[in-house]
Amino acid sequence: MKKLLSILLVSIFMSCSQGGHPDFAKNTATAKKMLELQGSEADFQAQLDLIHQDVKWQPVFFGATEIGKEEFGQYLKAWQDQMEDVVYTADNWLPGVLAETGMADGSVRSYGTWSGTHTKTGKKWEVKAYHTWDFKDGQIITGGDYFDATGLVNFLEEKENQEAARKQWEKKAQERKQAEAAGKAEAERIAKEKAEAERQAKVEAEREAKAEAERQAKVEAEREAKAEA
Repeated sequence: MKKLLSILLVSIFMSCSQGGHPDFAKNTATAKKMLELQGSEADFQAQLDLIHQDVKWQPVFFGATEIGKEEFGQYLKAWQDQMEDVVYTADNWLPGVLAETGMADGSVRSYGTWSGTHTKTGKKWEVKAYHTWDFKDGQIITGGDYFDATGLVNFLEEKENQEAARKQWEKKAQERKQAEAAGKAEAERIAKEKAEAERQAKVEAEREAKAEAERQAKVEAEREAKAEA
C-alpha cells in the first residue's frame, strides 16, 4: 500500500512538473489567442479583454518599467501602427512554475519567432522572442516580452534612413531637372524675343527705307516739274 501511495505521489508530482496544472491548456489557448490577435490586428478590444484590469506587464524596451492596462493598450497600438502581416511562430509552449516550489502554476511560457513587414518602409523582418503570461480569473495578470527590440528598431531605421536618402536624392534630381528645363525655357524665350526684335528692326528699317525712297522720289519729281516750268 505504501509503495502504491509513493508511486501515486510521484506520478502527481511529475504531472504537475510537466505542465499538468488543470488551467495550463486553457491559459495556453488564451496566450495563443492573444498573439494571434496581436498579429492580425483584427479586434483590438478583444485583445484588451484578455488582460486583467490589474495587469502588470513588462515591455520589451531597455529600461522600461512595468505598465498597467491602459499603457499596455498604448504599447500594443504603437507596435501595430508600425507593422503589417505580423505572425508569431512558436517553437514551444511551456508551463511556468512557482519559484518557491518548482510546481506548475498554470502560467505559460513560449519561445518563438516574430516576423512581419515594416509599414513605412516595406522592410521584412524577423526576431527571436520569449514571452511569459501569468493568469488570474482566466485573464493575463502579469507577463512580459523579451527580444532584441533595439536591434529590430535600428534595423528598420537603417532601411528608413536609406529610403529617406533615396527620396532626398530623387527630390534633388527632380529639382535639377526642373531647373534645367526652366533654364532651357528661359533661353528659348530670350532667343524668341531676340528674333522678334530683329524682325521688328528689319521691318522698321524697310519701312524707313521705303519712306525715304518715296520722299526722294517726290523731291525729284518736284525738281523736274519746276525745271520744266
